[in-house]
Amino acid sequence: MICSKCGSENSEGSIFCNKCGAKLQAEDMQTDIIIESKEPQAESQIDSKDNTVENKNLKFNKLKNIFKKKKVLIPTLIICCFLVIISIGYLAIKPPAPEKVFQKIKGYKTEDLIVYLDKVYPQNGGFLGLFKQKNREDKSKVLQSLIKNIDQEFESQTGRSISDYNAVKITNVDIANKSYSSDYVDINVTVNNGGTTPINYIKVNLYFKDENGNIVRSDWTNDDSNIQPGANQVLTKMTENDGWHNVSAEIAEIK
Repeated sequence: MICSKCGSENSEGSIFCNKCGAKLQAEDMQTDIIIESKEPQAESQIDSKDNTVENKNLKFNKLKNIFKKKKVLIPTLIICCFLVIISIGYLAIKPPAPEKVFQKIKGYKTEDLIVYLDKVYPQNGGFLGLFKQKNREDKSKVLQSLIKNIDQEFESQTGRSISDYNAVKITNVDIANKSYSSDYVDINVTVNNGGTTPINYIKVNLYFKDENGNIVRSDWTNDDSNIQPGANQVLTKMTENDGWHNVSAEIAEIK
C-alpha cells in the first residue's frame, strides 16, 4: 500500500503509514489493487493478440494449400474430360469391325449389299477423311469373307468349288445331219472338264434360234458318265429340224 501523503510503501493491512504516521485511506488500498490487477490483464490481451495472429496464419496456410491443390486438380480434370469426349467421339464414328458387317450382310441381295457397304465404308474416309485407308482394308476383308462364304455354300450344294465349276466349259456345238432323214439332226455339244474334280453328271440346255437370233424353242441333254479333269465329253441330242436356223448351248448343272 502506498501512502497518499508521503508516497512511502507500507505492508498490506497497515492502517497508519510507518513513515509519516498518516492514516492510510481506502483509496490507497483500491489504487494498489487496481494497479496490481492491470498487469495480468495486459498479459492476457497480448496472449489473445498472439493467438489471433497465429489462427489467421493457420487459416491462410490452409487456404493456400487448398488453392494449390485446386490449381493442379482443375487442369487435370479438364484434360481428363477432353480425353473422354475424344474417345467417345472416336468410337461413335469409327467404322464397325469387318466380322460384324459380314454377319449382318451375308444374306443380303447383291444390290442391297453394295448400298450398305458404300454407306458403312465411304470412299472419302468418313469424318474428316480419318478412315480412308481403314475403310478400303475393312471393305476388302468383308468382300473376301462373302466370297469365301458363297464358295462354301456352293460347294456344299454341288460338290465342287465355284472356280472348279467355272472351269468346265462348252468348247463346241455342232449340227450333224442324219443320213436316213432330213427331218432330224444331231446336236453334238463338246464339254471340257478344266477343273480338278471329276464330273459324274452334267446337264446342258439347248436354245434354238431363228435367222434373227430370236429363241424359237429350247431343249436339254445330259450325260452321267465320268469325265476326268482335263478330259472332253460329247453330249448328243437328236432333234427335229423344224425351221430353226442355229443352236446355242449352256451348262445347266454339274455334279
